[in-house]
Amino acid sequence: MVATTAREAAVETHLETSTTPKDEVMKRIEAQLVGYVESLVAGKSPCIQLHDTPQDDVEAAIARKLLELTAKRGPERHAALFLIWASAYNLLRQGKSCTLRELYYNNATTFRNQAEANTAVVQACASLGGISRHSLGIYPSVKGLVAGLIFVDPSVIGVLVQ
Repeated sequence: MVATTAREAAVETHLETSTTPKDEVMKRIEAQLVGYVESLVAGKSPCIQLHDTPQDDVEAAIARKLLELTAKRGPERHAALFLIWASAYNLLRQGKSCTLRELYYNNATTFRNQAEANTAVVQACASLGGISRHSLGIYPSVKGLVAGLIFVDPSVIGVLVQ
């Protein structure tokens, strides 16, 4: 939920290590949005608490803080979170998934680079109670992935792809 005070934001949370069921993730996204709107309607500046995430230590360190709307780049970061929440919600609703790379390229006008998109995904996970990225239907890209028919002709140096 959206924290309205630093004290509420300081409430201790636990680290989730497994994939959270899709219905639960969707409820958490809905709760975040409702809490955000309620804060705005009440005339409060919304801040989003970020919990620990099951990603590695570097990503968890990025995530352990509050995202305040009034902070430097706060509106940009809130917009990025909304975009990730919306993307994840649609992926889960449709039973689909995407890679971090696809997410970045589909939203390249929002993010300056791939690292910024990755950080937004980590923060989205942290804002939803520290769920895993996989729970959002977002996966890392497989390096060296090739699709299509591949023919190898030993008489030709190299590989021909059709």
